[in-house]
Amino acid sequence: MWLEQSLFFIQNSALARFLETGREFTIAAQIAHILGFTLLLALVLALTLRVQGWTLTALPLTRLSRALQRPYYLALTLALGAGLLLFLPRALAYGLKDIFAWKLLLLALAILAQALLQGRLRALDEAAPAPAALKGLAFLSLFLWFGSAAAGRAIGFV
Repeated sequence: MWLEQSLFFIQNSALARFLETGREFTIAAQIAHILGFTLLLALVLALTLRVQGWTLTALPLTRLSRALQRPYYLALTLALGAGLLLFLPRALAYGLKDIFAWKLLLLALAILAQALLQGRLRALDEAAPAPAALKGLAFLSLFLWFGSAAAGRAIGFV
């Protein structure tokens, strides 16, 4: 009951009502969300491929990790911010769906896995190859990100 009341309050907030006034806001938020998540997935994929040793092998892992960190945080901020703007006017419709809870869980786990991966990469010796555990963590992170994207896409259909 408290969840439904909270979602009702969110959906009827001034910001949510403002966002609902024009399709232009929704279209802009959808474009920003898709661009943010696409960039995010591309960055995570590039790092995962390098951790596996399948590409960009001339570039040290620690250097690539540092170089991708700022674009990662920008893409994450864009995707989360736009996602929030999409959620607000439809809080009741989305928030009560099981697939939305799965999306949030996968998203939280993906962010955590990526943070762990980044931390472990910073601790690596610059010339060292990635150990097997790090390779597994990179695949897990990638899997979680794509799972979150798939769950998000399914929200409108389930």
